[in-house]
Parts: sequence; structure tokens; C-alpha cells
Amino acid sequence: MNGQDEKKCVSCCPCRLAVAVGLVWGLALFLVGIVTMHSETYGREFVQVMGSIYKGYAAGSWSGAAWGLLWGFVDGFLCVLIIAAVYAILAKCGGCCCRSRCEPK
Repeated sequence: MNGQDEKKCVSCCPCRLAVAVGLVWGLALFLVGIVTMHSETYGREFVQVMGSIYKGYAAGSWSGAAWGLLWGFVDGFLCVLIIAAVYAILAKCGGCCCRSRCEPK
């Protein structure tokens, strides 16, 4: 190091964040769907509620779990993309409370 206190703000890439959250939510729905194939009780009510939101998502089948994966990815991706867009708009307004921590001294 050159002795200077170098600090960088790592900006968030909205698309990468959206893909990551979409994958996590989609995989979560998929795994709960798979679990319902092996359990008579665990996760069935959750899948039933989510199935009322996501068409095709149902307990006890591979196709139902696959629909959960697809819908979860799309839903997670779009929600985070919207959140990131709102965040970017707010960031342009200035007044960030953490700005002093990001700029080199």
C-alpha cells in the first residue's frame, strides 16, 4: 500500500442483483415444491398459497416445482430490478448518509 487510506464505494449492479435474488427465490420455491413430493404435510400450505399467486405452482409434482422455479425467478428478478431503479433515482438526489465512508480522506 502507498500509505494513503484508499476507500472505494462498490456500486451495485442492478441486473446482477436481480439475477441473484431471482435465482434464490426461484430455487427456494423449487426446493419447497420438491419437499412436498416426499412429505404429506411439510410445505403444502405454503405451496398452496404461492400457487394461488403463481399459475402452475403446485405441491407434489416435478412440473409444479418447475413452475415455482420459473415464477420465482421472474418475480424476484423484476422486483429487485424495480427496487434497484428506485434506489438509483434516490441516489441521484444526493444526501447519502454513508458518503463520507466511501470517499477517500
